[in-house]
Amino acid sequence: MNNSSWLKLISSIEFPFSKLKPNKNNVKKALVSSIEKLPEKYGILFSGGLDSNIIALLSKNKKVTCYCVGLEGSQDIEWAKKSAKLLNLKLKVKTYTLKEVERSLKKVVKILKTNDVTKVSVGLTVYLAMKLVKEKHIVTGLGAEEIFAGYHRHKKANSEKELFEESWAGLKRCYKNDIERDTKIAKALKKKVFTPFLDKDLIIAAMHIKPKDKIKKGYKKYILRQIAEELGLPEELAFRKRKAAQYGSNILKAIEKLSKKAGYKYKKDYLSSICESFKYPFTYVSNMLLNKNSLDILEGFSNDYNKRIYGTNIAKKLKMNQKTVSNILNKLEKQDILKFSCEGKNKYYFLNKFNSNIKEVIKLIEIEKKIKFVNKNNKFKELFNKLEEKAKGILIVFGSYSTYTNTKKSDLDLFVAGKISEVDDLEELYNIKINVIKSNKQKFNKEEHIIQEIIKNHIILKGVEEFIDLIWQA
Repeated sequence: MNNSSWLKLISSIEFPFSKLKPNKNNVKKALVSSIEKLPEKYGILFSGGLDSNIIALLSKNKKVTCYCVGLEGSQDIEWAKKSAKLLNLKLKVKTYTLKEVERSLKKVVKILKTNDVTKVSVGLTVYLAMKLVKEKHIVTGLGAEEIFAGYHRHKKANSEKELFEESWAGLKRCYKNDIERDTKIAKALKKKVFTPFLDKDLIIAAMHIKPKDKIKKGYKKYILRQIAEELGLPEELAFRKRKAAQYGSNILKAIEKLSKKAGYKYKKDYLSSICESFKYPFTYVSNMLLNKNSLDILEGFSNDYNKRIYGTNIAKKLKMNQKTVSNILNKLEKQDILKFSCEGKNKYYFLNKFNSNIKEVIKLIEIEKKIKFVNKNNKFKELFNKLEEKAKGILIVFGSYSTYTNTKKSDLDLFVAGKISEVDDLEELYNIKINVIKSNKQKFNKEEHIIQEIIKNHIILKGVEEFIDLIWQA
């Protein structure tokens, strides 16, 4: 299985919202059948959460052992023990030390070859659990979140149809986001992983359930909880609200502690240093190739993450062939970077904020804008470098320089969210007037005119991720 064959499989069973045929009994039968198809002997990655509890409950007629890992104070270990007692399960638990986590973290980064915090933290949790498993075959609950609407992003959907479509889109991303990660880790440990919730028949049955029955009464995966209870899972286990694996196990906290111990403010920078120690180049978005035209088109969304743009307007603004623009927009939509809505015959495109990698795409756009800006103003390249050295926090160019309408007499307008030392020496050295507006993240207010101007037209010299987060949250 690879990403291409996975996408082909999901596309072959996908159906439109108008063809929903909900049947809870079909889901129940498919769920039981997906467990029956598993080998006779295997280890279950067990957290005491809904998905692993269901797998363990339905595996009573097989030779299975449940495995749970975490650090001291782990909620997963606490609940795994409680579940094992209630369900009479064979459970093996290991509480790892920070030193053991550090050693394994480096191995996981080496396996996954990425600095992505989510992928590495989840991957590390999976690695530590799989390492404990004695059996060759390992079963996980991967896929339940996608087909039964278990992610926070599913709650953000504005309609049943949007939730339905996002669930299919999430399934299509599932190989790159999750399956590939777990498969690589299993292969490194000479194990084979099974995912019953991604059984073809179960996916079809679950996707036919009405979206409103998946998120209900404040619970995600509501219908799966009902089914679990009907199958014999105690209510306190069926309706337990659990944190994601990297949180419940305390693995993410461990990575944060290790980052600070190594002198890094951000976890991503710490993971990048590990990548570099193995001499692995990492990309901002794995396996995503965005050419110059794609980045030019996406740049139009960098000043408003909720903006909707009509394709014809993009072609006019960039003076590009309409067919070329249309082809690029279609490709970006297939890559889950953009989504569109139709108004009459017109297609309006907007950023797919449901895509967990969309901030990384925005980061690429901002970096490309900076490269273009520095090349255009090459005589000030050293000045920009020195300004970056003087600044701590976010450093942004706005005003006439950011819109390329500057003249020889134009001032250089800077916005700093943080601290910057005096720039008088640079003004004299480079013969340019520099205006600095100072602020901080706490005072950042999108309603202020000057902030609106900066968001509309900006070049980020320093603090790309911080600025993106600031606009995202503001």
